[in-house]
Amino acid sequence: VVAAMLIYDQKVTIKYGGETIQPGNPKLPDMLRKKSEIGKTSISKRQVITATKMRAVKDLLREYFDVMDVPDDEDGLVRYIVEKFEEQKAHYEELNKRYDGHKYPDHHLVTKALSLMESVLSQRNTALIDRLLKEEDNLLDNKDDMQSVEGFFKNQVQVFDAAVRMEADLRNDLSYLQKEEEANQALNQIRKITVVDAGQSSVYRRIPELNG
Repeated sequence: VVAAMLIYDQKVTIKYGGETIQPGNPKLPDMLRKKSEIGKTSISKRQVITATKMRAVKDLLREYFDVMDVPDDEDGLVRYIVEKFEEQKAHYEELNKRYDGHKYPDHHLVTKALSLMESVLSQRNTALIDRLLKEEDNLLDNKDDMQSVEGFFKNQVQVFDAAVRMEADLRNDLSYLQKEEEANQALNQIRKITVVDAGQSSVYRRIPELNG
């Protein structure tokens, strides 16, 4: 009962086989009671996160995720961070898959964002809070960098793909189009945007030209 009260009040850390166990783990009662399990279970006084760190990490989360409501208690905050960054990681993994077989801009920013998510999620509990604050500048820079990538996949990728398909479809007709100066100029412009400049950030402002 004393152990349960200390866990509930977030005063102690439970480890099982060296791995930190969250209070919501359904196997926790067995770890504390079963003779076959208690030998692998340890209880230690929790390293308290200072109020200054709690405030700093909550401010960072509000800014990074554009939210207002962030948990006030330590365990709730850790769960929230893990949940939100797992979602963010899954989203970046989906974006990363979309580059397969395509020459879309800023692929390196997506892989960089994925590495950043993995860096944050490699830690738990107080170490997770420390890692988040350590990566604060990188996270905010990543958010800014990814805005153009997100905008591309939301608003521009359909036009880009259509232009790539058109250029490929017309390759067999190049001999017929040789005398059509306007058509050749248009195709060269498409190639410049979708092949030469495709991987660069500067291509975003040129993609609207593909509509014409």
